[in-house]
Amino acid sequence: MRPNYLLLVLVSLLIAQLPLGAQAPCECRDKIYLNDEDRDLVHKFDVAASGMLTEVSGQGGPGSPWLAPGIITAPHGLAIDESGNVFIGQLNSVQNAQVVGPVFELRCDGTVVETDAIAPFEDFNFNVGSRNGVLYNPDPANNRLEAFDECTGQPIGFINLAPELANDFNLSWGFTIEEDTWYMVERARTGAVYTGSLDPALFNFAGTNSGSFLFNTGLTGNFAALAGMGITRDSDGNFFLVVNDLGGNGSQAEIIKYDASGNLITNVIDDNNGGAIAANGVPGFWGARGIVYSENTDLLYVSAFENCVAVFDTDLNQISEFNIGNPTAGKPKGIGIAFECCPGNAVTTIDTTVCLFEIGQEFDLGGLIGCDGAFCEGDWEELTASEAIDFDPCRETLTLNGDGCATLRSESLGGAGTTCGPAVVLLNICSTPVACGDFFWSGEDD
Repeated sequence: MRPNYLLLVLVSLLIAQLPLGAQAPCECRDKIYLNDEDRDLVHKFDVAASGMLTEVSGQGGPGSPWLAPGIITAPHGLAIDESGNVFIGQLNSVQNAQVVGPVFELRCDGTVVETDAIAPFEDFNFNVGSRNGVLYNPDPANNRLEAFDECTGQPIGFINLAPELANDFNLSWGFTIEEDTWYMVERARTGAVYTGSLDPALFNFAGTNSGSFLFNTGLTGNFAALAGMGITRDSDGNFFLVVNDLGGNGSQAEIIKYDASGNLITNVIDDNNGGAIAANGVPGFWGARGIVYSENTDLLYVSAFENCVAVFDTDLNQISEFNIGNPTAGKPKGIGIAFECCPGNAVTTIDTTVCLFEIGQEFDLGGLIGCDGAFCEGDWEELTASEAIDFDPCRETLTLNGDGCATLRSESLGGAGTTCGPAVVLLNICSTPVACGDFFWSGEDD
């Protein structure tokens, strides 16, 4: 959740502060990332304020996908961290037997940073997540949720899933992260939803902690073999599940809305037969696999085989004019959403002082310059350093430990695969743990 700056003005005397007017103007919008398993590529879409999608061309030039074929084979697993780094797993297949491949780390402009960034314990799903520099990977083969340090690639540990999942949870793919909480939906039978904390302290190699049962959906029983494939929540706390008929190769699909307590509100169905198998059936999303929600447009974006992306409002009315077609019959699966920012000016210089912070407090560089999302197309470098200001180039954060000053610079070159264009941001920052004037909170990661 992005911080409410009007509210934070009122609490500024209690929390770390910055001078008024210190922020750089930023232009921020949602971006949708979409894996296409069969075509070995990844799409990226810009999301307009209306909710309409426009494809972002890749480094191959106009008309090329964000990540062209030949880089990742059968992309499975898609997570985007707060800095805008994209993690995508490669899935190898031998006679339908899934063999885990490497996990790639990419910048938001499609540049490959690491070709083997993280080695999962067992399996890398198409619904994974990231929070505060930790990548979370559901491991259906062992009924556990694994955690990895994104900067080192090393495992932090895992938690076992609730005991009642021992049979039903196997091969479950539905997973989402909201704030510091994870949610999963099991793939078979009851479609139960489970939840747990993302606190890294809970993850160890002994598996002494576990998630907990939240509610049992019961699904709606429209298909012979049900498979819970995707899950997300809207800003009101309602759950949205993507379900399909695993026995029919996942072609028939259903999207189901529940309230925060698990009470069924409504659903829509696509039977992949040119018509509806129920009164609330609509075409347009057969083969649905994943689902994400945009807080900014209040719309749902569903990865599917019929349309690469099918768009719905939160009452599950399809916005068909926003759908992205699938003319080449690919297999879109993993879908992710990020809020990415560009500097508002070609050159921006910021002189600021952070005051009244707690020793050891960490700040996101994007937040320090006033960007409310991922400032991801520029590379930050430290021009002048201070022992009191610890710069982490991987996480793009500053940890403040006392009085000091430092200068950092970020440059975006623009060009193919980017959306920002050329820009330079120069940040001259000083820190002091005491009060120093009229301030507002910088906005830590929240």
